[in-house]
Amino acid sequence: MEVLVALAVIAIALTAILGSSGRTVSNAASLRDTTLAQWVAENRLSEVRLEADWPSTGGSEGETEMGGREWFWRMEVENTDDEDLRRLEVSVYTERDAEYSVATVLGFVGRPLASQQLPRYLPVPIPDEDGGPGDPGDPPPPPGGGPR
Repeated sequence: MEVLVALAVIAIALTAILGSSGRTVSNAASLRDTTLAQWVAENRLSEVRLEADWPSTGGSEGETEMGGREWFWRMEVENTDDEDLRRLEVSVYTERDAEYSVATVLGFVGRPLASQQLPRYLPVPIPDEDGGPGDPGDPPPPPGGGPR
């Protein structure tokens, strides 16, 4: 009888250990997928920021490979209150028609400087030799602070 009780206790303990191990493996796989999906989204945001063109508002989608598997992304571009800034939301999925994303990353991209109509330089007054304010159009002093 004691042997049967001992075997029952061992069976219960082993069942608990196997269940815990299974959850650990599942959590590790989920964490790996979430990390890779976030990298895919961050890469897409970086690609948009590096493009010379200002992203148009609306949605787009695509696919990429990372970590030996294929990922599907959807990106929504929206205007913000600042006319030189757009909001990007990139969601990454394991399947093309998946309903729920594995990861979603938000980012912002500024209008390219060439299209912002900014002056090429901002005039800065350079002090005259007597220490008074100079004209903004004066040439800059030579490197090293000028003659002494």
